[in-house]
Amino acid sequence: MRWLRAAGPMVRSPAALPLGVMLGVAVVDASTGPEYNLLPVYAAGPAIAAGRGSIRNVVAMGCVAALLCLLFAAKADRFGELRMFVALVAIGYVTLAAVYAAWVRLRTERRLIDVQEVARTLEDVLFVPLPPVLGPVRIGASYVSASRATRVGGDLYKAVPSPYGVRLVIADVQGKGLGTIRCAAVVLAAFREAGPEYQDLTEVGRRIESALKRSTDGQRFVTGILAQISPDGQLLAFNQGHPAPLLRTADGDIRFIEPDEPVPPFGLTGLAGSAIRSASALSGAVAPCPATTSKVATTSVGALPSPRAAKAPLDAHIRSGPAPGLHPHDPK
Repeated sequence: MRWLRAAGPMVRSPAALPLGVMLGVAVVDASTGPEYNLLPVYAAGPAIAAGRGSIRNVVAMGCVAALLCLLFAAKADRFGELRMFVALVAIGYVTLAAVYAAWVRLRTERRLIDVQEVARTLEDVLFVPLPPVLGPVRIGASYVSASRATRVGGDLYKAVPSPYGVRLVIADVQGKGLGTIRCAAVVLAAFREAGPEYQDLTEVGRRIESALKRSTDGQRFVTGILAQISPDGQLLAFNQGHPAPLLRTADGDIRFIEPDEPVPPFGLTGLAGSAIRSASALSGAVAPCPATTSKVATTSVGALPSPRAAKAPLDAHIRSGPAPGLHPHDPK
């Protein structure tokens, strides 16, 4: 077993597979005799090296292939014959093509790494981890992107303290792509600025609406929940066309927090005229007893693009009031 562990780094080396292939060709060449000289087949070495190795590795495999070609040509008494020169030219051309392929691959990989670094930085800026405890509130949040390549999309959430209680937003931007991320960034920035400042929660909604009109192309809307948990544990929730949050009270009752009247999402409130002039027009407000738990999800199951995403949409669990022993990610 020790020799297997010692051979591990060698097997994982980019040169391992090309050398193994050329060694296999050499074994077959030696066993078949001079009648079936496989001299051009050694070109498989540099060709395979282009898939994983560096340019230097490809050139080295080309040199090994040429050396093996000369060695077995001499062994078969064909050194200096036309067949040997044809095989050397073939190895040379394949090596040049492999060098170009490796150069293109390495350039693409470097670009991909740069793009991933930018995306990772953007994700870290957009989604600062929520603290497990914020004032009288214990918060647990999880985010699972429907795309395997990225961690973020059009979903967003944020919680900020304010003199009036803990303010929260959880929302879903319509559409996909960079435009949705840009729109999500606008909503988050507006909420971070307005959430701690304005006493009226409807004014926070107006600021988000204004920011969307100023900073986006107006082609996307945002469904969302604005919520406030006061220091005494009372919950006020405003719904802008979002799936209704689920509320579990201290006595075990579970129900949806439905708005008093439907209100369009952010970006579409102009269709409803003065829909956000007052709290009653914006959405319904609820005031549950302390020590309740609320669960809010950004995406309904029907809107998710894959079964994998449907099993784990972004969700946030919010518990207000005295809650000793509750883990931030308690599913209750």
